[in-house]
Amino acid sequence: MSTDLCACLVDENMDCTIIDTGNGSVYYISPGSGIVIPRELPFSGKIPVPSQKKIISHALGESHILRSADFNRVNLMDSFIVMSSDGFYDFVKREEIRPIVERNGEAVESTCEELKDKALLAGSGQTITVIVIHGHSR
Repeated sequence: MSTDLCACLVDENMDCTIIDTGNGSVYYISPGSGIVIPRELPFSGKIPVPSQKKIISHALGESHILRSADFNRVNLMDSFIVMSSDGFYDFVKREEIRPIVERNGEAVESTCEELKDKALLAGSGQTITVIVIHGHSR
């Protein structure tokens, strides 16, 4: 087993660059796309990894050479990113996430609490990490 890495960086235009070296522990929720793993989006603007050098992620466990498929770009305006650990995404189905996120809207702390409780009710005994990011209109 190894620890997967997921992170995002948002610029002033709400363009969000996402890295996910795991099994899809990042979800993108928007009015136009529903809920998807960013690499499933045809318009996600894949970012090329520099060909001259290898970028290596090494947390606990095996090292992972980052590929262009690990990087995606989406626009976060009026949309959400949900990043989570396997203690969450192994226990909560994708279709259960979207209604909770949309119902709570900008109350992302309430969303995190409700999603955590859902994972616990589903039997998760692992560490549960859930991060919800909302790109609200200016």
